Amino acid sequence: MNANTQIVEKEIKSAYSDCWMEGERGYKLRNLNYRAPFEVSRDDAVAIMDGAVKGYNQFEPDLLKKFPKCATFQLAREGSVCVYVRANGGKLPSAKTVKADEMDTEGDFVRYWWD
Repeated sequence: MNANTQIVEKEIKSAYSDCWMEGERGYKLRNLNYRAPFEVSRDDAVAIMDGAVKGYNQFEPDLLKKFPKCATFQLAREGSVCVYVRANGGKLPSAKTVKADEMDTEGDFVRYWWD
């Protein structure tokens, strides 16, 4: 992982601390309104989310493998799990395919959100 990816990994672990940390400490550290400052590859997104979020409602990190390998991700948390995806020429899956509750466009990104 490069330095930017390591920053995203650290910040995502903190944003989702209530999902993997026992007790009140995780709830105090979590960030319910977070968007990563850097994009990461699909495979890095899967690995990062696998370390921070497991079984959050309909979201599972392996769902990100349904996106094209060329896609890049800005990982986020908007109350629940959220990712902003840049297709980079690939075909993005439907919200239904990845069990997302919302899918919309924001500039060059497509936003997927799970609740």
